[in-house]
Amino acid sequence: MSVIAEIETAIAPIEDTVNVLIAPYQPTSMRISELSSILLDRATSQEVRDLIWRHIVKWARDKEPYSTLIAIRLALPGIRHAAKRVKAIYPHTADSDAENEVIAGFLTGLSTVDIDEPRICSRLCGSAFSAGRTWARRQIASARAAQTHRSQTPRPQYGHVDLVLARAVAENIITFTAASLIYRTRFDGDTIAKAAASAGLETTCAIRIRKSAERAVKDWLTK
Repeated sequence: MSVIAEIETAIAPIEDTVNVLIAPYQPTSMRISELSSILLDRATSQEVRDLIWRHIVKWARDKEPYSTLIAIRLALPGIRHAAKRVKAIYPHTADSDAENEVIAGFLTGLSTVDIDEPRICSRLCGSAFSAGRTWARRQIASARAAQTHRSQTPRPQYGHVDLVLARAVAENIITFTAASLIYRTRFDGDTIAKAAASAGLETTCAIRIRKSAERAVKDWLTK
C-alpha cells in the first residue's frame, strides 16, 4: 500500500466533520469531503481558498487532533502531482519512497509557509515537490557514485530483516518503536495508521519516524 493510500485509510474513520469558521460561510461544521469540494471547485476564488488554507495551517500549527492528516487530505491532488514529478526525475524509486519524501516536505511547509501571502496551498505543494526533488537528485548522485565501485567485492547478505532491525536497535541506530514501525508496515502487512495506533502515535508522526529510521538503517548498512 502506498503512503498516500495509508493516509486515506487513516483519515476515513474521522472524515465526518471539520469546524469551519471562515467567510463567506456561516460558522458551521462541514465534512472534509465537502470542504475538499469547495477547494477543488473552479468557481471558488483564490481569496476564499486562501481563507480556508489559512485556517487549516493555523489549525495544524496549534497541533489540533488529526489536523496534519486533514491538511494532507485536502492537498492530495497537489501532493499526488508532486510525487509523480519526483518519480519522473528518479523513475527507479518505489512510489512509496517518492510519496514519503513529498509528504515530509509538505509537513515541513505547514510549519514554515507564510500564510499572509496568497496561494498558500500552491506554495505548500511547491515545498513538497522541492523536498522530493532534492531527495531524488541525491539518490541519482548516490547511484552514479556506486557505479564507480562495482569492481569491489560484493558485501555479504545482511540476513533476515527482523535480525537486521534487532541489531540496529541494539547498536542504537534506531529505536525499538521505529524498528517496529518499519517491520509491521513494510514486511508484516499492517497499515501505517494501525502501527501508529499500537505505538500510541499520530499517523503523521509515525510516517516521519519511519522515514528517518529507514534512512538511518540504510546509511548504517552501507558504511
